[in-house]
Amino acid sequence: MLASLAELPAAQRADCGQAIGRLPLAFGLPHGHTGLSIRKLADHPLEFRGGLDLRLVVIESAEALRITFLGNHDEVQRHIRTGRDGQ
Repeated sequence: MLASLAELPAAQRADCGQAIGRLPLAFGLPHGHTGLSIRKLADHPLEFRGGLDLRLVVIESAEALRITFLGNHDEVQRHIRTGRDGQ
């Protein structure tokens, strides 16, 4: 996932970085509007916005939130359909 992030233009990297930074706060305030558009996907992964066209897939565990995939909406849907959720 870090390699995918590094390949983005600087503005998109900055948007993703800001979104990643806001993610833990969004979990602490489930009814607050964060602009992240956190959504539950198939089974247990979640996705959230990393910018206008980018989505990040995250897996929640008791210890941490782990980002496993970065892509646009179609790429995330394809990633989830293949059953690869980063575990």
